[in-house]
Amino acid sequence: MVTKLGQEGRRYRVEHRESDRTRVLAIVTDVFPHRTTLVPYASRLLREGMSGQVVLLDDASDAVVATYRLASGMKRRNVFRSRPRPPGTEDLGDQPDRPPRIGGVNIDKRQSA
Repeated sequence: MVTKLGQEGRRYRVEHRESDRTRVLAIVTDVFPHRTTLVPYASRLLREGMSGQVVLLDDASDAVVATYRLASGMKRRNVFRSRPRPPGTEDLGDQPDRPPRIGGVNIDKRQSA
């Protein structure tokens, strides 16, 4: 369902434009004609290291409805890299003998009320 600002049944084309190349990424219908519609496409392209811009066009008139500029030269960060642990912290994965905890309390030591 589309809000009163968008038109139900209208088709839009999502394109990636980089220098002189244009690539159609998707044809979408019943979406809100705003740059937030382009975020999933821009996110994927940024992860692939692409630059340029993602454009939402009205499929009937080829009018540009929204754009999302990709940062040029942005490199993919490895967000899952291991970071050193601060001194005095323990890795719970190295202690299989440790009793399970619920809410920060050892299950074995809870008192029943």
